[in-house]
Amino acid sequence: MSGDKLKGCRLHVWHGRDPIEDTISLAQAVAASPAELFNCNDRFCWPNDGHLDPVSKDLLREIIAKHICTRRLVDRGTREPPVWECEYLPFDFGREWT
Repeated sequence: MSGDKLKGCRLHVWHGRDPIEDTISLAQAVAASPAELFNCNDRFCWPNDGHLDPVSKDLLREIIAKHICTRRLVDRGTREPPVWECEYLPFDFGREWT
């Protein structure tokens, strides 16, 4: 896996077998990413342009999409012959988690 394909993002793959395991893995990927999240009085905060912004669900989605990516296989050819490539995309954990 080439780091330049990830464009500085941390890779996370949501497997869908165990939501608790997937959530822990996502949290670890965010913690290991360049996203600078801090605990300020028992609340996540994000330094942004000299201010500390409280991290809402929407802001967390934005931060994750910026710093976490996932991958999928894509056929860039035809049925015969298929040309399989790995494509990296920003991770979007979905709007259904509101």
